[in-house]
Amino acid sequence: MNNWLNKLNRFWHAEDGPTAVEYAIVLALILGGCISAASTFGVDLGNIFHHDSQSVESAVDSTPAGS
Repeated sequence: MNNWLNKLNRFWHAEDGPTAVEYAIVLALILGGCISAASTFGVDLGNIFHHDSQSVESAVDSTPAGS
């Protein structure tokens, strides 16, 4: 029983576990922010890139041959 209490006491006072949990929480918050930003701006960015690619295609198609 004393061995079990010693292990519990060491676990309670160790700082590795809380530090890992803090890093996991920070990582989850960063990922959540990235996912929400991508879902918010994803469609708009897709439309911008589509418009730009069409502009490039029309510019390439309108150049004279041999240029």
